[in-house]
Amino acid sequence: MLDWLAGKILEVTALVRGASVLGAIIMVAFAYYKARSLVAVLVAGLTAGVFLWTINNTDWWQTKVEEESDSLGRLGTTVEMVELNQPALAAPIVL
Repeated sequence: MLDWLAGKILEVTALVRGASVLGAIIMVAFAYYKARSLVAVLVAGLTAGVFLWTINNTDWWQTKVEEESDSLGRLGTTVEMVELNQPALAAPIVL
């Protein structure tokens, strides 16, 4: 069952990646059709490239997040236990 499910997940992932490439091509073509401008086509192409790079490099994002979450300044930090039931050191001031 797990092998079948893993295979289906890989198939869906490939389908989504293929659809994203098709969507990027359509986005660039639509930008050309709508604006007929080189700048609009270049911006749409750059946006499509960033979009496709982000989708296809999820492993890079995962390792980057793991690296940064491990280096949040917690190295060598000790935790001190505090007893909340200890008596107060000084009496409260009443005016």
